[in-house]
Amino acid sequence: MSNQFITFLVVFLCVLKLSLQCLPPFGWTPPTIEERTRKAPLVVRARLIKKIPSGGLSFKRQFGPHGSYTACLKVSHVYKGVLPAGDVCASGFGEPVFCKTDLAFGVSYVVFLNTDPLSARYEFIASAAVPYSNTIFSQVSKGVCCSKEYIRCARALVCPTAWSATASCKCR
Repeated sequence: MSNQFITFLVVFLCVLKLSLQCLPPFGWTPPTIEERTRKAPLVVRARLIKKIPSGGLSFKRQFGPHGSYTACLKVSHVYKGVLPAGDVCASGFGEPVFCKTDLAFGVSYVVFLNTDPLSARYEFIASAAVPYSNTIFSQVSKGVCCSKEYIRCARALVCPTAWSATASCKCR
């Protein structure tokens, strides 16, 4: 075999391994936004304001090992949990090729976080944040509000625009 063929084969297998490592098992379905909201101790709406490489500048001189970084966020709404006022930084974000959630500047996200330490919460591959929309907000609302209360209200549920651990929703 020629050296070129062996080099090509090694590069091809490495790329193949990276591209397949984030595939879920066959037949598996990801949890819904509502389920992810119920499981996460902290759910916020925020925009990325800064990326801090984790562990130095070893990955493309931009991200830390395995493409990871700490995301500093400007929080506009706290949907679930308690968060000190001001900007916050949470670890565990990164390159999708490493099965992490990569946030973009200028986009409003619903972000699912762990609280001790403050870090991205993954229920499955690259699932720590989703771009904000009214549909996503509706699903987060269902996850924050008690499911029984949501069903009892027959979709006529009024939830506050920001929640704390003790907030409750009201039927219209």
